[in-house]
Amino acid sequence: MKSNNMLLMITVILFGVSACVSNTPITSNYEKNRDFSSYKNYKLLKHEDDFAYGVYPKHQQYIEKAIQREMMVIGYSLSQKPDLLVAYFVKEKLVQEADYNYQGYYRKWGFPLWKNVVEYKEGTLIVDIIDNNNQQVIWHGAFNRKISEDTNDVEENINKIVQRLFEQFN
Repeated sequence: MKSNNMLLMITVILFGVSACVSNTPITSNYEKNRDFSSYKNYKLLKHEDDFAYGVYPKHQQYIEKAIQREMMVIGYSLSQKPDLLVAYFVKEKLVQEADYNYQGYYRKWGFPLWKNVVEYKEGTLIVDIIDNNNQQVIWHGAFNRKISEDTNDVEENINKIVQRLFEQFN
């Protein structure tokens, strides 16, 4: 039960991002020589036991719906015999940052007057697009940011995250 509550909290916090999504770092990588116009359809991969690790079930639905919408916008249709497979994952890590104050007399010798350690969680949504013929990843995108405690408008924020991620798709 404790792990289910933790997963719920992780997912809620990850996607309860603030409205300033535009400053969020997004990375993507793809095969430069790949002709993406040769692909017509896709299938969203289901995770083992039909549940993506670290994702609250309702948020999983939001992510999948947003991915399907973005794939449709790009021009791909859903199919049971797909050219492409789409997989997604949610990761989280604990980050610690130290801030040292070197003001005053002790700065000469490199002794800080005080040290402030800030600890926060960083979340990543990863989307991989795979060629179904050879099972090779042809596009990889990742959305990474500090996890916010704001849980308002989770679905809207997930939509913005996925849209920004797919803007990198070629």
